[in-house]
Amino acid sequence: MTTSTHAPPPRSTRTFADTFALLAECLLVGIYVLVASLPVVTLPAALAAGTAHLRRHLAGRGTDIGRFARDWWDAVRALWLLGVAGVVLAAVLGVNAQIAASGMLPGGAAVRGASLAAGAVAAVVVLRTAGAWPRLGDGAWGTARGLVAGGMRDAGKDPAGSLLLLVALGLCGLLVWMLTPLIAVVGGLLCLAVVAVEARAGTRPRRAAGGETTRTGVPAGRPPGSASPEA
Repeated sequence: MTTSTHAPPPRSTRTFADTFALLAECLLVGIYVLVASLPVVTLPAALAAGTAHLRRHLAGRGTDIGRFARDWWDAVRALWLLGVAGVVLAAVLGVNAQIAASGMLPGGAAVRGASLAAGAVAAVVVLRTAGAWPRLGDGAWGTARGLVAGGMRDAGKDPAGSLLLLVALGLCGLLVWMLTPLIAVVGGLLCLAVVAVEARAGTRPRRAAGGETTRTGVPAGRPPGSASPEA
């Protein structure tokens, strides 16, 4: 009798309780992000801290509010200049859009469209930068510039993921437009979108040297999920 040597595909160990816990944590992070972004210029730092919080939850590590507060403060020191630049850019784009809508500017429709496009690109870069913060560290302006460069690099390397983040931004904006109190949860939803896009990019199949297909972050010849020799 012939015995099959193919092992059955691994099944996901995530249960309904895990999924529900992730939903609850996402809603909680939304409140954290809302409170932490009240000074406005701290919005990028709040998103970075929220993203790190959800990563820890998914990894089974501690997610107390004290750790979020410490992450937020570290991110503020790294990203406060990005927050200031974002406020200035939003003001400039808002003025451009208002002038274009008034009809006083020739080609107003084109200016309004360009302003909206620039705002959308900037918002995606902010989300990408928030996701890059734990990897690239914190500190002075030089590091902040490196964080933004890393976020732009991630956006360029994964255009499909950046498009997904843009869709997430649009859906969150629609939620707030439909029911303003939902602004309390959109921060958590955006942080979850950043984590999901990064996970999607990290598990996307790629072609390794020698023609062998592997996955990002997993050396060729080692099955995904197996322990590293150093573990």
